[in-house]
Amino acid sequence: MNILLVTHNYENTRFLESAFEDYGDVEVVIDGINGLGQFYDAVETGKFYKVILLDLDQPHMDGMDMSQEIRTFEKINNVSKPAIIMSTNHNRTDSILQGIKNGVDLFLRKPYDFLQIDGFMSECGFAKQ
Repeated sequence: MNILLVTHNYENTRFLESAFEDYGDVEVVIDGINGLGQFYDAVETGKFYKVILLDLDQPHMDGMDMSQEIRTFEKINNVSKPAIIMSTNHNRTDSILQGIKNGVDLFLRKPYDFLQIDGFMSECGFAKQ
């Protein structure tokens, strides 16, 4: 299974890589524009991501805009729909509602919790390899 992490914080990246590495191949990019490019490249080559984790606050393109771009692209191009996890340290209702509207499947609050990640992956039917 292919997993894409889009986060610019080194410490968060290390934790998230360790949390997801048991589920499959993890790729990391450091901002939304590169993340969106990585998503498009993967679709073009037939390598689809099952899970994409986006940091809400990141340089060049935030996670909210990226999630909207991904979901729009899926509809137009009829491609496989990955589970989208939005990582945030905010607890604002407006952000959560906008994320739901954009097709975000889970909001993961910082600090991260392995059990929450494992629970979500299990609910999606993804098992550790």
